[in-house]
Amino acid sequence: SGLAEHAEPGGGAATDLDEEVDAGVKAAAKPAPVARLNEQIILNVIKKNYPGLARCLTTFEADLPAQTGTVKLRMTIGSAGKVTGAQSELAGHPVGRCLETHARTIRFPAHKDKEVSFVLPVQYSKR
Repeated sequence: SGLAEHAEPGGGAATDLDEEVDAGVKAAAKPAPVARLNEQIILNVIKKNYPGLARCLTTFEADLPAQTGTVKLRMTIGSAGKVTGAQSELAGHPVGRCLETHARTIRFPAHKDKEVSFVLPVQYSKR
């Protein structure tokens, strides 16, 4: 059958088939895409990554148009989970560019839709 055997520490014999099975198990350990990115999945990922977005608001506080408010950030997530598009309503200002740059570093689970887009309202209150 062509299975090559070699001695294993501990006295047992291993075959190339064992190595193939091990490789298959490792490949199977990679998570399968979720069917859809639902609101709960998106919110959980955003919550984990919110400190970076908040840092943009404090670092570039002078760019914010009012004492308190919301900056809308439109995000598009490709099927691999990578943010393929991020556009802030303050895109022409450093705070908007910071939000867009940080948003593009966020990773979501792979999913079966071609892409998912949503608008994230990022609330702020100047100190």
